[in-house]
Amino acid sequence: MWHTTLKMKDMKFLLHYKMNFEILNNLVLELTHFSHLNSLNLVRPQLNIKKIVAIVIYRFAHGSSATYMVNQFNVGASII
Repeated sequence: MWHTTLKMKDMKFLLHYKMNFEILNNLVLELTHFSHLNSLNLVRPQLNIKKIVAIVIYRFAHGSSATYMVNQFNVGASII
């Protein structure tokens, strides 16, 4: 059983995101370069890239509804 040898953080991420924590961090690092907008007309502050990736991966992993995702991640419906 390889599940017993995983760290607790990896087990949590496997359960929620269907990937381990290291892969999620690598994905965030790859996408960080694309997350910086040069617009100064933002009404709200930008979301953290890690939160955006977590939302997308969670939705892909579970196929959850937009309403559930709004409540789960505490973001607006337009973000989802």
